[in-house]
Amino acid sequence: MWRGMDQDLHVSWNPHGNVAKPGRTQFGFPDADSTAGSGRIVSHWNVGGASDSPDLWRESVVQFLSQIFLYSDTVTTIASCDSAVNKGLLSAAELHILFAHLPYRLSPYEHLVDGRADSGLETILRLWLRSSGLQVRTQVKIGRHYVDLLVGSSLIIETDGGDYHSDDARFNSDRIRTAELQALGYTVVRLSYRMVMFKFGLVERVIREQLARGRHLDPVA
Repeated sequence: MWRGMDQDLHVSWNPHGNVAKPGRTQFGFPDADSTAGSGRIVSHWNVGGASDSPDLWRESVVQFLSQIFLYSDTVTTIASCDSAVNKGLLSAAELHILFAHLPYRLSPYEHLVDGRADSGLETILRLWLRSSGLQVRTQVKIGRHYVDLLVGSSLIIETDGGDYHSDDARFNSDRIRTAELQALGYTVVRLSYRMVMFKFGLVERVIREQLARGRHLDPVA
């Protein structure tokens, strides 16, 4: 599942156990270039009522996500939930169980979860765009392609995550895909992992410039 840039080892404790009070941790990502994670061991109280795992050493997905909701930033939390649903690790019923055992103040987040998102990058961008009052849809089929995000009627945002998009065949396939979408009248913005995670100010400027030009309202074939 998506975990942002967190590289720490997180340990769950029984809240009634005889252990030192766990410290809090931040799962968010920085605004500028930096190395990821500190390799610490971070302790958490487990959340009562969340489902148990069949593994003796590993928490259940519901317990894991419950702890992220209590200790993490909103964006990483929703991205982790999206990832769990997308990968088939969290069912709709389990999603309801998850929120049933969380504080009531967190209940509005349930409607933000979208298991169609293929990566945390999509979630980060989707949440930012919607917070700006924009209409954005996830994994929309256009012609023979599914696009990551469609803003308005005609602005497509695609995310390239890691080495998966670095080989020559994939590079050429992506360019053909972009050309075909542009031929239909769409504007395509391609963003890399490092741009979204480390240069989000630049990402905002690029997208806002396209919005200012009305590229999300262009007529398409």
